[in-house]
Amino acid sequence: MRNKEKLKKAIEFRHEIHRNPDLSGEERPTYERIQKFLAENAPSIEVVDKGVYIYGIYRSKHPERPRIGFRCDVDALPIEDKIDKPYRSC
Repeated sequence: MRNKEKLKKAIEFRHEIHRNPDLSGEERPTYERIQKFLAENAPSIEVVDKGVYIYGIYRSKHPERPRIGFRCDVDALPIEDKIDKPYRSC
């Protein structure tokens, strides 16, 4: 898969998560969606599941290159989303 296709797929996934958020303390389904997405689309990223949060690590095949860590907040607040976009939170 080319980089533009990967980027498009990642953006679509991010929009899907934004449309269907999980509230704070109930974000386990989001963690599982992220893990599944990365396993299917970025198998070189190792996902570490700590139960109440997850993070990803990219380790290059070249040992001299640094590792890259990824993390983000995934919980939502129960407020109305006022953006006018197709991925507006439901």
